[in-house]
Amino acid sequence: MAGLFERLLGGSTAGPASPDGGRVAVGQPWEPIEVVGESYRRADIERFFSSLGRPAGGVTTSEAVLEAEPSNRFDKNAVKVVVDGYHLGYVPGDFAPRVAAALRQLSRGDIGVIPARVWGRPRDGQWSARVTIGHDLDPEIEKDYGTEDLERNRRFADEARRREAGAIKGDFWTIFKPEVMELKKQGRYDEALMRLYQMVSATERVALASAGSPDPWPTDQICMILTKQKLEVDQLRHLERFIKACGGHDIPDKIKARYAKARIARGE
Repeated sequence: MAGLFERLLGGSTAGPASPDGGRVAVGQPWEPIEVVGESYRRADIERFFSSLGRPAGGVTTSEAVLEAEPSNRFDKNAVKVVVDGYHLGYVPGDFAPRVAAALRQLSRGDIGVIPARVWGRPRDGQWSARVTIGHDLDPEIEKDYGTEDLERNRRFADEARRREAGAIKGDFWTIFKPEVMELKKQGRYDEALMRLYQMVSATERVALASAGSPDPWPTDQICMILTKQKLEVDQLRHLERFIKACGGHDIPDKIKARYAKARIARGE
């Protein structure tokens, strides 16, 4: 186990072996290879993502330099995987002889390179990473987990504000929909309307908190009850209130139709 640790640790961080040589693509016929030993290269992985301006990690594609390490006393075929000058791991032992042989065939001074995909993320102060090399890697979208975390936290905060704004006695307004439907079913319209008025206010608060238009459900239900009570003319003030709350946002077609009908009923 100690030997494996030393082999994977592989000494100090190394960059490209010969900056004056040509960069030669190797490994075209190889299937994607999962690099090993990333857990022993956490410091370099952290520095690699920091150099990209992604201290929270992410996913990126780059070009890996494959460096033979014949001096490695645990495996004469050891091949380091170096990305942007950071030693991120090793070619696994079962592939190493084949890769080392390909590197020996390069002209003196040339550098063997291959596409690489690097995933990394710190959790509880400990970096985890995965490096894959090969010419047939699955397409991967570049990701910056720091940006994603900020966006996710923003969405959570927005949703929390929404739910707080839309609360009626501690519960979000939508939880009262079944109650309204049951009151309507029982013909208890005045009680249903009282609850719907509370729900209208809640949807208006949500609209303000989220910079959008209110949910039309309560207003629509009010209009349905008033129609059943043959009080179509009374719908107008509720519809006008809803339209005003929409501000510059789109007004649902159903509300527009009810509004036009209510105006006709009032003789406008």
